[in-house]
Amino acid sequence: MVVVPADHLVAAPDILELAGAPLWAIIDGASCPELPQLVDENGGICLYRASTPQDAPHAPWLIPVLPDAPMAEDLAALGNIQHWGIVFASDAGERKLHRHFRRFTMLWTDANEQAPVYFRFFDPRVLGDAIHALPVSDMAHLLAPVRQLWVPLSPLLGEWTGLSPLVEPELFRGKFFQLALPEKESPERPRAFAVRGHAYREMERLHGIRNRRKLARDLAHRFPTAPERVVMTCAELAPQKAASYGLFSVKHVGIYADAMMIFGPHFDKNEPEAAAILARHTPVSLTKAEALRTWSNDAWARKRERKHLSGSMA
Repeated sequence: MVVVPADHLVAAPDILELAGAPLWAIIDGASCPELPQLVDENGGICLYRASTPQDAPHAPWLIPVLPDAPMAEDLAALGNIQHWGIVFASDAGERKLHRHFRRFTMLWTDANEQAPVYFRFFDPRVLGDAIHALPVSDMAHLLAPVRQLWVPLSPLLGEWTGLSPLVEPELFRGKFFQLALPEKESPERPRAFAVRGHAYREMERLHGIRNRRKLARDLAHRFPTAPERVVMTCAELAPQKAASYGLFSVKHVGIYADAMMIFGPHFDKNEPEAAAILARHTPVSLTKAEALRTWSNDAWARKRERKHLSGSMA
């Protein structure tokens, strides 16, 4: 399964003209605060067990996209960077689509042999990873009733978009690209949808790439004057270096990356106070991360004060 070339990008209104069948959207309530209004204006049905968005505000909803309905315009207004969902054309009716996609909201992975986990295939980031990691037969089962498929363009989807993570919003806002569908296979499907072995490891690898791309974008926002090369290098190195000190969460890696941006990539060796903090053998990574952030803020303030005094004396 491959991505349609970038020159096939389309704006939201064009999807209505290109669709060869009735158009639908699956909107992720966890990423789309506008979901209650969208359901109220356009109707829809929840892929989980809920009758209203208020019952399950973070659930995915299947919503029709009719030419003269508000949803047609709402697609263009929703922020691409929110990764709010997917748009597709299908000849299947609402009941059939609902019944089909509900079967894929959970899946088995190597992370937990005892119970399935939520599968957020309606998140463009997850769908993109699945496209590149899962067997074609699995994707054919997942997308069996889909005739055409579009996702909102975002630099945080992955390297396969061809976008730099630091690209300006004007280059992707309101744009969609179409994914080529896998060849349809036998109507039979596996007893349980699962991501195992190599596919699971590949999903994890792609997730790590996306995390580094997001970190780069966050760093560029926090350090707007930093050269792109410095930002990208920091985002690439920070997760591994932070992990060597027992810091794994997105928040903690961000704290470590901030220190790298301010004091250099080798601050953990060149700054004695930071080195002492990171060398602590504590089972509570939060304590270490918060101590590092406090040191970084204080040291940065002292550094700026020395620079100011030096400039005043000059």
